[in-house]
Amino acid sequence: MVHLNKLHKKLQNVMLIAVISVMVISLATVLLGGGLDGNLFLWAGLALTWVVVGAVAFLFHMKLIRTLREAEEGVEAEELYLFDQESIQKNSFAQFLHAIHSKPQPVEVSGGNHNQQAETAEAANHLQVSASETSAGVEEIAKTMQDLASNNNDQVDAIKSIEESLSFVFFNLKEISESTQFVAESSSATYTNAKQGNTAVQKSMNQMDLIGQDVQSSKERIEALGQKTAEIEQILLQITGISKQTNLLALNAAIEAARAGEHGRGFSIVANEVRMLAEQTNAATANIQKLIVEVQEGSNDAISAIQQGANSVEVGIDLNREIGSVFKTINENAQEVDEFIQDLSESIGELTGSMEDVSNTMKEVSTSAVESNGSVQNAAAVIEELNASMEEIYASAETLANVTNQQVEGEDVMKKGVQVVSEDEQSVVA
Repeated sequence: MVHLNKLHKKLQNVMLIAVISVMVISLATVLLGGGLDGNLFLWAGLALTWVVVGAVAFLFHMKLIRTLREAEEGVEAEELYLFDQESIQKNSFAQFLHAIHSKPQPVEVSGGNHNQQAETAEAANHLQVSASETSAGVEEIAKTMQDLASNNNDQVDAIKSIEESLSFVFFNLKEISESTQFVAESSSATYTNAKQGNTAVQKSMNQMDLIGQDVQSSKERIEALGQKTAEIEQILLQITGISKQTNLLALNAAIEAARAGEHGRGFSIVANEVRMLAEQTNAATANIQKLIVEVQEGSNDAISAIQQGANSVEVGIDLNREIGSVFKTINENAQEVDEFIQDLSESIGELTGSMEDVSNTMKEVSTSAVESNGSVQNAAAVIEELNASMEEIYASAETLANVTNQQVEGEDVMKKGVQVVSEDEQSVVA
């Protein structure tokens, strides 16, 4: 009885350890396979696995309890029978015969005990088979746990390698982020300079337009002055013609005065003075005409120079327009590049933050993997202990089966002896 109670408690501990080990193994496998976050199917599968394992463990436990109870009942009957046999051996043959007469159905009781002994032996054999199967299952679980522990070591090494790679990538991303920030600042400065250059070119174009307008105005004024000079020249020509005619008239007047003699002396003097004035006028007109020619030549030179300046101004205006167009394009491209660099800098900053989170997460995963590996190692040790316990249970069940079989054989021998005694008693009575 005490041996069966210990066996019952040991079986309960074994089943509890087996169920807990299976749950720990399944949970560790799922965690190492990717975790449970956001995966309802893994949750459902894990819960279903636990329910099935619990149900199988419960049914197996109930079967073992029923088998042990049957064995316990058989042992109690065997103890009662052995007690009766001891009583028979202690009493004399006459007392034994009296006991037989006072209990006319010993064979039936012994037969019942024999059946219970047989059931106990059968239950012990079943228990031995169940313990053997359970031991084989535990050995398979132990092998699986060893493989899982080996895989965990490989996964821990892989996770550490990934963690180192992520740290290296995070370091490079951090440097790229700093370089991108520097490029973004340079791009912003370039964009600002391009805007200032575009503004300066626009001002230069406006100033060139004003210069062109002033040159055109000067050209028009000089051309107008040339026209006035040409008009003055025409007037001087008219004055020269008048001076020549006046000189001719003075000459005619002098001739007429000479003909008049003494009476034409005064008129001759006036005619001479008029001729002198006409000659002076003619000389002055010639000088003025000469100056006007020089002025016209200067005006023409000025007009040519102004025209060249106007042409240069036009060329400068065209160049400024081209430069303005180029600066406008540069400004637009610089703005686009600046916006792109800013977006890239923000994206790299976000990526750097994400990589930092990933690196921290991988560190946590590495720590969890190491802890999980330790748990798997502990679970493997527990499975080894469970295997040892199952071997002890198997040995106990084998011992119980042997003892029960020996008791059944002894009961058969005693039954034959009782039958012989009963036959002798009948012959004595007869």
